[in-house]
Amino acid sequence: MSLISNVIFKHVPEARLVEDLGHELTYVLPYQSAKDGAFVELFHELDDRLTDLGISSYGISDTTLEEVRNRKELTQLYVTSFYFLFEILL
Repeated sequence: MSLISNVIFKHVPEARLVEDLGHELTYVLPYQSAKDGAFVELFHELDDRLTDLGISSYGISDTTLEEVRNRKELTQLYVTSFYFLFEILL
């Protein structure tokens, strides 16, 4: 498992890596984690370790399960209805 995935799973254990293009990683993060404050801690650690982790930038967008399924043909991962796509550029 990559250092980046270790950091993400440490803060959001329910996260799922859905795409690895070599220069870009995409994770699905459950909405509940945002409400629980896990994203704040995750973003603080990522900001502090950008160079160490080899990250040039990252971003997050809200999405629906249908959009997630269309993107990677996923089955339902979570019981909540809202998700975040979290993309990291290396």
